[in-house]
Amino acid sequence: MRTIALTVLMLGALAVRVPAQSKDDSRVDLTGTWALTVTSQGQSGSSEVTLIQRGDSLIGRYTSQTLGDLEVVGSVKGREFAFAYSAAMNGQPLTVNVKGVVQNPDSLTGTATMGPLGSATFSAKRTQRR
Repeated sequence: MRTIALTVLMLGALAVRVPAQSKDDSRVDLTGTWALTVTSQGQSGSSEVTLIQRGDSLIGRYTSQTLGDLEVVGSVKGREFAFAYSAAMNGQPLTVNVKGVVQNPDSLTGTATMGPLGSATFSAKRTQRR
């Protein structure tokens, strides 16, 4: 009887020390280079973003043929992320706000709001991890 009680006590102690993991406990890491396919008004184009994630913060570079090479600043919360970059288009300032969801470790989807130019959807595939 004493052995059974000791075994139950030890199993109880192990249960307390091992933290339960939930399905939402998976952390995402967006660090790397992503190839984006952007669609707006029936037209699609490609661009690239290189991100560095530190905790919940994002920094990086957005590169496109139209806008050039721009600094990115953003954040990650769970599987959702957001970042923004600013540029000049036809001499006018333009801020682009990007919001998205991590579909899997190497795939993203979302939307980009481009001020007076409207909005666009995008999908992204990771091309390089860092």
